[in-house]
Amino acid sequence: MRRRFISCLLTASLTISCMLMTSCIRRDVNPFSDEPQQIINLYENDFVMEKYMKAVQDYDHTIYEEYYDDFGGRSIGPTEKGYRGVVYLTEDEAQRLWDEYEWEESDGPASDEFLYIEPDQIGEGPWYTCSQFNSDNFKTVMIYFCYFNGTNLVYHIHQI
Repeated sequence: MRRRFISCLLTASLTISCMLMTSCIRRDVNPFSDEPQQIINLYENDFVMEKYMKAVQDYDHTIYEEYYDDFGGRSIGPTEKGYRGVVYLTEDEAQRLWDEYEWEESDGPASDEFLYIEPDQIGEGPWYTCSQFNSDNFKTVMIYFCYFNGTNLVYHIHQI
């Protein structure tokens, strides 16, 4: 009888412990979901310029968002990253790009394109685009867009 009482007590305490532990699990994360979590980081360094933008020779600074999908432990290969950001050109470089390429007027970037970069950091239009500039500049990435307003380049590219 005493053994049965101890066994029931252990079973009940184990059940209560499990219930308490599951109540601590985050409900917004499903470890069995096929949907990846998108990770977005904000940077202000020269990585994108040095690696992907070969036609731009001089600029003041750049700001960009790096994003990728995190599949947790289910990813079996390298993670393809995307980059979207703004390049603040020097006056001479902006003039060189304006003179060297044939730009066509465009709508420009959508106001909700960026998560961390504010609209006032992007600049104002009119915006222009140029397929030859994209071809000369971006060699190893897929180009979603690259817009030029005479002082800034605004881009969205993705590794392929």
